[in-house]
Amino acid sequence: MARISQLKVVSLGTVAADKALDSDKIEVTLNEYFPMLNGELTTQVVNYESKAADSDGVPYENSIPTSATVSAQWLPLGAANRLTPPDVTKGEEVVIYTFGDGQEKFYWVTRNNDMRFRKSETVVFGISATEDYNPAPSSDNMYLITLSSHERRIRITTSKQLEEPFAYDIDINTGQGYIKFTDDIGNMFLLNSVNNQLRMENCDGSYYDITGNAITQEAADSIASKTKAYSVECETFDIKAGESASLETTTNSIKAETTHEGNTLHKGNLTLVGNLKGTKGGAGGGGGGTAEFDGSLEVAEGIMTPATMHAGQVISDQDVIAPNVG
Repeated sequence: MARISQLKVVSLGTVAADKALDSDKIEVTLNEYFPMLNGELTTQVVNYESKAADSDGVPYENSIPTSATVSAQWLPLGAANRLTPPDVTKGEEVVIYTFGDGQEKFYWVTRNNDMRFRKSETVVFGISATEDYNPAPSSDNMYLITLSSHERRIRITTSKQLEEPFAYDIDINTGQGYIKFTDDIGNMFLLNSVNNQLRMENCDGSYYDITGNAITQEAADSIASKTKAYSVECETFDIKAGESASLETTTNSIKAETTHEGNTLHKGNLTLVGNLKGTKGGAGGGGGGTAEFDGSLEVAEGIMTPATMHAGQVISDQDVIAPNVG
């Protein structure tokens, strides 16, 4: 003999009030129970007053609270991996189920995706990321995708319960205007549309940042570039190095006012449009440093160097003042 499931549809329903964001329950009117109901749907409870007489003929009155709605809990039929119920709103049509066990407990599912009613929503999808059957599902043992127009945000997160070496978080925050990609050890990529900013940073504190018209970078140990042609055009060119550091260059032309702190070694011809100043042991180093040029040095304006300067040949278009030359 075939058995008939006790789960059955009892009525189409109309949602009487917007579902609360932190709840899976709604107040709903059973359309097939109240086919003549008209007017605005509400969850208001009213008292039904009745008068009668007992078996001895003594009259009495009763006041019974009644409502045109019932409470129903979300039933995720066909919604595998969806962790949050649809954010149904007042006036939307749903299907109401019950179990045939004599209990007045109702369940609801959406009948269609009617965007006339459905407005902002938050939907969370999750898949298990653990081999353990015991722990309750959580962000620590699941891969999660959150789509929320309430928060104006899309977020993807992973976990490490399957011995993944790292966990990742991708946050698209349209409300605050940024996209951020991070791992659980502190590495990060950022696109901030509000500040016109692109930034990448690692857990060691090294970073490369573009904000508006400014680019900055920092690395504690070294920054290296290799290419066939490297061109820099600027108004000022400032290099600061420690007293024991030196600048070694084969640049043939520098068109900027140049300041260098530290020793300078230049290989090749150098044409400088502007002043050449040296401090702290460099060209012009009051600390007694040196500036060495294997080729020729041409300076359009002036050289300030009270320290030692070595050059294979010095050509001057004007007078050379050298009071200490013997």
